[in-house]
Amino acid sequence: MNTTCLICDTQTNTRCARCKGVYYCSKEHIAQDWPAHKAYCKRVSAAGTNTFDAILFASDEIKPRLIKLPWSWGPVDEDSVGTWQKLDLEPWFKGRDSFSAACTSKSSEPTDHHSVVLWW
Repeated sequence: MNTTCLICDTQTNTRCARCKGVYYCSKEHIAQDWPAHKAYCKRVSAAGTNTFDAILFASDEIKPRLIKLPWSWGPVDEDSVGTWQKLDLEPWFKGRDSFSAACTSKSSEPTDHHSVVLWW
């Protein structure tokens, strides 16, 4: 697992105390990134254990990174077979140039592991 500072790429063990999804090497880097991290942090924290680990390939970053995507149970209609998880793609995928593809295993158990690959 990559434990480098999101801002400067320095190895660190300090991560966001709220969402535990992003690493920082200093309080200054936490404060610097907070405006960008705030929306993600609140969504992931509110989702609790209802998150999938995903790999983000961001167009403005030089390497991919692990993120958490919150999910909720999707609506079930009379034509549905089983249940499904609806991914919360905000704040990552809100522009018109965004693209995401989910590759998941077929299961009705929420604790089963799923793979999700995203491009942004």
